[in-house]
Amino acid sequence: MSSSASPAEPLQIAGVLPLVAAWRLDRVFDYSCDGLHIEPGIVVQVPFGGRSVRGIVTTVRTELPERELQPIKKVVVAAPVAAPPLDGFLDWLAERYLVPRAQIYEKVVPPRVRVSVQKGSAGHPITAPALLTAFERGPELLSAISTRAGGVWCLRPPWGADRAALISELVSSVNTGAALVTVPEVAYGSKVADVLMERWPGAVRVDSAQEPKERARSLLALAGGALLGIGGRATVFAPSHDVSLIVVDDEHDRSYKEDRTPRFDARSALIERARVQGAVCVLVSAHPRVEIGYAASASIGYVHADRSVERASRPHVELVDKPRDAAVSHLLHRRIRETLERK
Repeated sequence: MSSSASPAEPLQIAGVLPLVAAWRLDRVFDYSCDGLHIEPGIVVQVPFGGRSVRGIVTTVRTELPERELQPIKKVVVAAPVAAPPLDGFLDWLAERYLVPRAQIYEKVVPPRVRVSVQKGSAGHPITAPALLTAFERGPELLSAISTRAGGVWCLRPPWGADRAALISELVSSVNTGAALVTVPEVAYGSKVADVLMERWPGAVRVDSAQEPKERARSLLALAGGALLGIGGRATVFAPSHDVSLIVVDDEHDRSYKEDRTPRFDARSALIERARVQGAVCVLVSAHPRVEIGYAASASIGYVHADRSVERASRPHVELVDKPRDAAVSHLLHRRIRETLERK
């Protein structure tokens, strides 16, 4: 089928990436918009090889076509799920982990279920800084978030610190744009995720294990402007096009590595996403990985508590001699009794 417009007239042409995960089809094809409102990042249905497939619009331009073009059949998702610069990050993922682009772009596309596009949630609660201002370089980190200065930071809380409160303070510092919070294996439960979801009722859960309808609703809400997304590795593909803060909780956790195709390391991917979208990326861990600890002394920001606070958070260790005539020494027995009495 050819477009209804004359080939001699300029046409609005859309470059579409078909969601067909095959290397020989891993490129953009041109279609005429045929009177439809088309913009980069939306999901459309196009004729392709004798059948209809879904695809992502990558570019829109107006020019004289060199040949007759088939028209886009319809718009499937009007909210952009891969709008610039997010498309640049998705292309980086495909190149970095050697998979067809369609296999990566499929991750941001809602499943084939009927749900309505959700409007963006309410803004982030404004709270006075209470914890991070006492950390070394804490005020500098909060300023970087509020001014959208970008960059990567390592936040090292003391042992036993309330990470949910610290991350809540980070999210509260966002003035404009969305925040994404990633936690290890959200399917098994996360205290941090639970606290954030309770504090921000408009927050969106991002989880690849969700039912198709719930997953579609979450992706559409984020594409529609929801201001807070919380989840596991799937947060890498959250279709938020205006992100100013990305938080990776317990960044040392091994579950951030995806062992299914497409394989990726969510921590490295989120650092790159923050760079592409000009966001601040905060890696939170009481014992960060070696490479992050090394970088914290050279190329990334390092926020940590005062050494006296760190020492106070650690348990006291007292060495006693092993008794010769008893299983437990008198001193150890007394310490156990005192502890139990305090309970």
